[in-house]
Amino acid sequence: NAGESGLAQFVQALESKSYGVETLNLAVEAAIPADAVVLVVAAPTRALPEPELDLIDEYLKSGGALVALIEPSPVSELEAGQDTLNTYLRDEWGVYARNDFVVDLASMHEYVGLSADYGSHPITERVQTLLTQFPSARSIAIEESVTGASKLVMTSARSWGETNFETVVE
Repeated sequence: NAGESGLAQFVQALESKSYGVETLNLAVEAAIPADAVVLVVAAPTRALPEPELDLIDEYLKSGGALVALIEPSPVSELEAGQDTLNTYLRDEWGVYARNDFVVDLASMHEYVGLSADYGSHPITERVQTLLTQFPSARSIAIEESVTGASKLVMTSARSWGETNFETVVE
């Protein structure tokens, strides 16, 4: 499907930059490798159990990095209250995916968000001129109490987070 294809492209892009990419099943491994530069949690379709969240928490608090690709609830089939990773991110870090679905009228496909602007941050330095697509994206909220957070990618002024999922058609 398109999600798996997009993830495959993401892996290919990382490997083309000489990053090693390995699959990690925290339920089986019960540890994040010490040499892991970043942990990617790609489109979880189940609530992450407390022991897995504890491993992620320990990894992040010891300086690890996380990319959380959290799908809208109609795609993941996780209701807002079941999304333990998103709840953890909100409660511990003050950053979370809103319970919405990005609609972007600047895009040829209105349910595919387009990067209109990138924030100033080391992670976005090399992509400032690229057009990035975000199919089935959610908008991100940063709580006011969070300091030092950077907005990395912004969609156009013609986009919004749609909360009425019945209006979103496939």
